[in-house]
Amino acid sequence: MPLPAPQISRTPRHTRSIVAQAFERGDGLWDIDAHITDTKPRIVELASGQRAPNEPIHDLWLRITIDTQLNIINAEAVSDAAECSSATGAVATSSDAESSAVARRCRRGTKL
Repeated sequence: MPLPAPQISRTPRHTRSIVAQAFERGDGLWDIDAHITDTKPRIVELASGQRAPNEPIHDLWLRITIDTQLNIINAEAVSDAAECSSATGAVATSSDAESSAVARRCRRGTKL
């Protein structure tokens, strides 16, 4: 059932979209793939540069592989767009120390 129509005028400011899919693999494991995007309907100034209206601020992909007992076997993440340009295009896996270093530098604003 949808929400009732708003009684007061509103202006859209931010959209976050999350799509998750589950896949049963041929080896008996499961992959959970998620795609997360954040957009704003206006020009946004970020440390990595200007984003046009509705251009993704975040465009993130995540895959978690689990077994039938729900144990996490592996995790991978990719950033196609991020606030910190050093994180864009980064591929991280559950054992990837370099991706953790990229995240720390991004939080501090350090260039790679």
